[in-house]
Amino acid sequence: MSRTGVLVVMAAMLGLSGCGGGGGGGGGPSGPPADVQGIWTITETMGNNTCGEPVGAKDVYDVSVVQAPGASTFELTVLDAAGDPLDGPFIGSINGNTISWTGSFDEDGGTTTAQITGTVNGNSLSGSSNWSWTDGDDSCSGTTSFTGTR
Repeated sequence: MSRTGVLVVMAAMLGLSGCGGGGGGGGGPSGPPADVQGIWTITETMGNNTCGEPVGAKDVYDVSVVQAPGASTFELTVLDAAGDPLDGPFIGSINGNTISWTGSFDEDGGTTTAQITGTVNGNSLSGSSNWSWTDGDDSCSGTTSFTGTR
């Protein structure tokens, strides 16, 4: 998996932090939480970074998302190629169709921390992450974008 990991996967839809609100007043939730339950295939694309990762490089992985009906939180686990848990679980939140979470995981002898935000539209999602990596001596950071289907 790439330096961004899941979540970012980190994917991917998840672990994201978004904010509601918008035009004049209110500022409350933007409707009932989207349904994100299920297995999602995430395609993550590396953005600008200071780690030497090639911009545009892609990583494809699956995540399992568990959400109680109508709940505004979910649990996301990154799966390996055999469908077994690899990273997580990460706890995310849902506000209308916006998902978000923040999580950290071990990677390449250090720790990657990612903040992920995305938008769910039925059985598809898209979003981005900001991430940083450190091993205590060296550090770097970057961005990714992702899409996913259920």
